[in-house]
Amino acid sequence: MLISVVALTVVAAFESVGAILVVAMLIIPGATAFLITRNLRLMLILSVLFGVASALGGYYGATLTNTSIAGFMAVAGGLIFALTLIIRNVIDRTQALSTVSLQEAGDNA
Repeated sequence: MLISVVALTVVAAFESVGAILVVAMLIIPGATAFLITRNLRLMLILSVLFGVASALGGYYGATLTNTSIAGFMAVAGGLIFALTLIIRNVIDRTQALSTVSLQEAGDNA
Protein backbone atom coordinates (compact mmCIF):
# COMPACT_ATOMS: atom_id res chain seq x y z
CA MET A 1 0.00 0.00 0.00
CA LEU A 2 2.76 2.46 0.97
CA ILE A 3 4.74 1.78 -2.21
CA SER A 4 1.64 2.41 -4.35
CA VAL A 5 1.01 5.77 -2.69
CA VAL A 6 4.67 6.74 -3.12
CA ALA A 7 4.61 5.74 -6.80
CA LEU A 8 1.47 7.78 -7.49
CA THR A 9 2.93 10.77 -5.66
CA VAL A 10 6.18 10.61 -7.61
CA VAL A 11 4.45 10.40 -10.97
CA ALA A 12 2.21 13.36 -10.17
CA ALA A 13 5.01 15.39 -8.63
CA PHE A 14 7.42 15.02 -11.56
CA GLU A 15 4.94 16.84 -13.77
CA SER A 16 4.22 19.66 -11.36
CA VAL A 17 7.42 20.51 -9.46
CA GLY A 18 10.33 18.91 -11.30
CA ALA A 19 12.85 16.15 -10.82
CA ILE A 20 15.25 17.91 -8.46
CA LEU A 21 12.64 18.72 -5.85
CA VAL A 22 10.98 15.30 -6.09
CA VAL A 23 14.24 13.43 -5.60
CA ALA A 24 15.37 15.78 -2.82
CA MET A 25 12.09 15.52 -0.94
CA LEU A 26 11.96 11.74 -1.29
CA ILE A 27 15.52 10.93 -0.25
CA ILE A 28 16.76 13.63 2.12
CA PRO A 29 14.04 13.54 4.83
CA GLY A 30 14.12 9.74 5.01
CA ALA A 31 17.91 9.61 5.09
CA THR A 32 17.98 12.25 7.81
CA ALA A 33 15.46 10.34 9.90
CA PHE A 34 17.47 7.14 9.37
CA LEU A 35 20.47 8.83 10.98
CA ILE A 36 18.43 9.34 14.14
CA THR A 37 16.42 6.14 14.54
CA ARG A 38 15.89 2.64 13.18
CA ASN A 39 12.28 2.47 14.43
CA LEU A 40 10.04 2.65 11.34
CA ARG A 41 7.14 4.46 13.00
CA LEU A 42 9.40 7.17 14.44
CA MET A 43 11.33 7.34 11.17
CA LEU A 44 8.15 8.10 9.22
CA ILE A 45 7.15 10.82 11.67
CA LEU A 46 10.62 12.38 11.60
CA SER A 47 10.69 12.20 7.80
CA VAL A 48 7.50 14.22 7.62
CA LEU A 49 8.87 16.78 10.08
CA PHE A 50 12.15 17.10 8.16
CA GLY A 51 10.24 17.42 4.89
CA VAL A 52 8.06 20.19 6.28
CA ALA A 53 11.13 21.94 7.72
CA SER A 54 12.86 21.70 4.33
CA ALA A 55 9.82 23.06 2.53
CA LEU A 56 9.29 25.97 4.91
CA GLY A 57 12.99 26.79 5.19
CA GLY A 58 13.39 26.58 1.42
CA TYR A 59 10.37 28.76 0.75
CA TYR A 60 11.39 31.48 3.17
CA GLY A 61 15.04 31.31 2.14
CA ALA A 62 14.12 31.59 -1.53
CA THR A 63 11.81 34.54 -0.96
CA LEU A 64 14.51 36.35 1.05
CA THR A 65 17.19 35.77 -1.60
CA ASN A 66 14.86 35.95 -4.63
CA THR A 67 15.98 32.55 -5.97
CA SER A 68 14.35 29.29 -7.06
CA ILE A 69 12.06 27.86 -4.40
CA ALA A 70 12.59 24.23 -5.50
CA GLY A 71 16.35 24.59 -5.47
CA PHE A 72 16.36 26.30 -2.10
CA MET A 73 14.13 23.56 -0.65
CA ALA A 74 16.72 21.00 -1.76
CA VAL A 75 19.49 23.11 -0.22
CA ALA A 76 17.55 23.46 3.05
CA GLY A 77 17.06 19.69 3.16
CA GLY A 78 20.76 19.17 2.50
CA LEU A 79 21.67 21.57 5.30
CA ILE A 80 19.35 19.75 7.73
CA PHE A 81 20.91 16.43 6.68
CA ALA A 82 24.45 17.77 7.08
CA LEU A 83 23.70 19.22 10.51
CA THR A 84 22.12 15.94 11.63
CA LEU A 85 25.09 13.98 10.30
CA ILE A 86 27.56 16.18 12.17
CA ILE A 87 25.58 15.89 15.41
CA ARG A 88 25.30 12.12 14.96
CA ASN A 89 29.07 11.79 14.44
CA VAL A 90 29.79 13.89 17.54
CA ILE A 91 27.44 11.73 19.62
CA ASP A 92 28.98 8.50 18.28
CA ARG A 93 32.53 9.70 18.96
CA THR A 94 31.61 10.85 22.47
CA GLN A 95 30.06 7.46 23.22
CA ALA A 96 33.08 5.66 21.78
CA LEU A 97 35.47 7.74 23.87
CA SER A 98 33.47 7.15 27.05
CA THR A 99 33.44 3.40 26.33
CA VAL A 100 37.22 3.39 25.84
CA SER A 101 37.68 5.41 29.04
CA LEU A 102 35.53 2.96 30.99
CA GLN A 103 37.48 0.01 29.59
CA GLU A 104 40.80 1.64 30.49
CA ALA A 105 39.54 2.39 34.00
CA GLY A 106 38.51 -1.24 34.37
CA ASP A 107 41.93 -2.44 33.18
CA ASN A 108 43.70 -0.19 35.71
CA ALA A 109 41.61 -1.38 38.65
